[in-house]
Amino acid sequence: MKITKHSMLVFVILITILLAQSNQAVHSSVSIDNEFETILIPFNPLNTQCFFIDNNLYAVSLINGRIIIYLYYESAWYELQRLGSNEAAFTTFQVKDLNRDQIPEIIAGTEGPGFIFIYKLDDSSQWIEVNSSKYVWAPIASLIIGKFSSNSGAGTDLIVQTQEGILYFLKISADSLDLISKSPAPFKLIENTQTIDFDNDGLEEIVVTYRTSGVAVLKLINNTVVSVWENYPWGKVLAMTYSDWNNDRRNELILTTSQKVVYLLTANDKGFDFKLDNFQFDYVAENLLINNNAKKMLTTDSTGKLRTYKYDQKNKKWQEETTLQTGRIIKVMSISDNENDLYLWSANRQLIKYQFEK
Repeated sequence: MKITKHSMLVFVILITILLAQSNQAVHSSVSIDNEFETILIPFNPLNTQCFFIDNNLYAVSLINGRIIIYLYYESAWYELQRLGSNEAAFTTFQVKDLNRDQIPEIIAGTEGPGFIFIYKLDDSSQWIEVNSSKYVWAPIASLIIGKFSSNSGAGTDLIVQTQEGILYFLKISADSLDLISKSPAPFKLIENTQTIDFDNDGLEEIVVTYRTSGVAVLKLINNTVVSVWENYPWGKVLAMTYSDWNNDRRNELILTTSQKVVYLLTANDKGFDFKLDNFQFDYVAENLLINNNAKKMLTTDSTGKLRTYKYDQKNKKWQEETTLQTGRIIKVMSISDNENDLYLWSANRQLIKYQFEK
């Protein structure tokens, strides 16, 4: 009922926008170009996240310290709402379904003194502020959301890094945001993250790449974030993804670098094993994603080609299936309820829908 009510309210809001603010529409087009359905998307891919609610496509973008929410409707993007803080400008945000109701929340951090804001979609289809009581005494550089502690319960864990490198551990519950701990010393500034449960204990580790160099595994131990493993691969890490593609009941992580090197990171009883993968690319893979359902891997490279691979269980290796010319892809998003659907954000600001074949 909630989703249906939301759809009706979105329709009413759109009619209001179309009548009163039609000049704010950012027009685009939907076309069928060979094998792809494409949507023009005029936002910065590095500062924008997309998601669906009840088959409606939204984009949330960080622009000049404000978070702006857009809705795609009949070949145009319409601004729905602006979120802003009177205390400080936003520096980063994440979109995450915190309470598992299929409606995502927006978690945002600000410049000094580092306020943390949480916004939830209400019954009138507006994102309202539900928590802004905590701050971390410094500008926020990144937010990491997952299940890192055994006593998370129905809540969610949040790790915040400040521009000074300090990591704070907080717990998000239905009615509170609690600060639990801070790291005793600063970490290097994090660039990208991937949460993954390596050892199937129900808790996620955090694989991070640093802005300077290096890759590390962070883990919550005794309510404090610690680095349990670190390495320095050859080249800058461009992409990483994980899956249990060989059905051994353990997740493995693949990393690709600017030097065309593919690494495999796995966990064992003694810690972590980091080695060159048996499968190497002869191109620079800038994006990488594995479809768990189809046991297929998708890559995009610096020359604008998309490739898919199927894992051969018998011979225990990846076999290339298709190569397509899509143009250079900035990022790959899995944002649909259908796991086989992907959305590719191209360098010429097209959102391309791609579907894995079963």
